[in-house]
Amino acid sequence: MPMNFEQKQKLANSSGFNFYLIGCNVKTDIINRAKYYNKTIIEHLERKYGVGWWTKFQTQLDSIDNRMIRQITKDDIKGNWYLNKWTMYHTLSFADTTVFVDNHIDSVFTLNYSLSNDTLILHDNKLRITYKEKIITLTQDTLIIKSFGNNQNILGYSRTKRKWINE
Repeated sequence: MPMNFEQKQKLANSSGFNFYLIGCNVKTDIINRAKYYNKTIIEHLERKYGVGWWTKFQTQLDSIDNRMIRQITKDDIKGNWYLNKWTMYHTLSFADTTVFVDNHIDSVFTLNYSLSNDTLILHDNKLRITYKEKIITLTQDTLIIKSFGNNQNILGYSRTKRKWINE
């Protein structure tokens, strides 16, 4: 189901229509019919509510997603996180303003950090922004980051330290 579907459906209902989900594996003729139907309905709604209505409606849909973004706090992220792989950035230890990073090359370093909504912002010692990392998921035991530092892979951390997996 699309993100925030229920809130978006309520917004559509307030303009007198519904969103319908048709699934993932859909035949081309169904897609083409849906596009034609959508175009016809948008034209009807623009005649009913005025030119530019559809653009305004799409902005309202976007604002639902933006409003639903969770503000992650330092208390949420504080503590130790383990990648459980013998690779770069395998252990992160968050304190109030710093993150201690353990590496697979026997070097460790500390960065300053801050949070903005669902983004981890890493700073060097002069408080210049070094990296902005999207936090995909944060639960009590799981931290999934889109990337960390110069590693561009999605990284899944746990609060539980397990047996190393070598890569």
